[in-house]
Amino acid sequence: MDEQPLSNTQNDCFGDAPGEGKPSLFCFFFPEKRRYFLSPTQWLVFLYRTSRTRKVTLVSQCPYGIGFNNDGKIAPLFCGKWSCETCRVDLAKQWAWRASLHINNVQPQCYFWTLTLRSDVRTAVQGFTLLPKNWDSLRKTVSRKTGKWSYLAFVECHPNRTGIPHFHCLSLTPAPVVGAHISNPIKDLAWQAGFGFMATEEIIQGWKAAWYVAKYASKHDPAIPRNFRRCRCSRDWAKLPDLVLPAFLVKSRSERLVDFLLRVEELTGVDVDKLYQRYRIACNLFEVNNYGDE
Repeated sequence: MDEQPLSNTQNDCFGDAPGEGKPSLFCFFFPEKRRYFLSPTQWLVFLYRTSRTRKVTLVSQCPYGIGFNNDGKIAPLFCGKWSCETCRVDLAKQWAWRASLHINNVQPQCYFWTLTLRSDVRTAVQGFTLLPKNWDSLRKTVSRKTGKWSYLAFVECHPNRTGIPHFHCLSLTPAPVVGAHISNPIKDLAWQAGFGFMATEEIIQGWKAAWYVAKYASKHDPAIPRNFRRCRCSRDWAKLPDLVLPAFLVKSRSERLVDFLLRVEELTGVDVDKLYQRYRIACNLFEVNNYGDE
């Protein structure tokens, strides 16, 4: 019995020309694109471009732009994000100020807790996934035992554990007894909340509490999830005094540079040529590459 000829679709699943016996993988992924075939080099590029799973973390850099004050002088603009190397240090200092302010006003000392994660936590991503649940469990346990609990907690990415986070806490009360460890109850408290057994408690003064916050909270790791709360405190924790900050004249996204400088000239009275010179020098000084009409 004579062999039946292959159909057009079947014939296209083999080499570039009918009659070749080498099958092409392209037809299995794209059966309708019968006229196009990938060479071995093109297949490598195709597989690489479709199988990349590397996670890229965007890090803010400041100053991100240049503005003017009411006198027409340069004012660098800062984003105020934890992911920014410049702003992260300032944010940690502000929380350190809050720590010192509350402890010095309420009582002269507090308890510094270090809460680690268990040994089965292998990656920083796994650790940050567990932290909110573990912290909520610990907070509820302490509140039930002590009543009104005043605390300030902040996270640290430990460099010796591949960025796996630790939780540090400033507590105005010592760790309550929740297990068999009466002399060192912080271990049972941490373990029952889902943290590791390696937990410590130290009595410190207000100045040392501020130093701890500034030191640990300013550490950064790309594994920290976006919008993760680096620092958290109880509702009764002291707030910083209100600061009256000057308003800056800032270029909008849709505004051309020439229109922005003309607007600043009208509001400040400084010549537009001088404003442009200041703006360009500041962009070069702070490495802000957007002084053109973009």
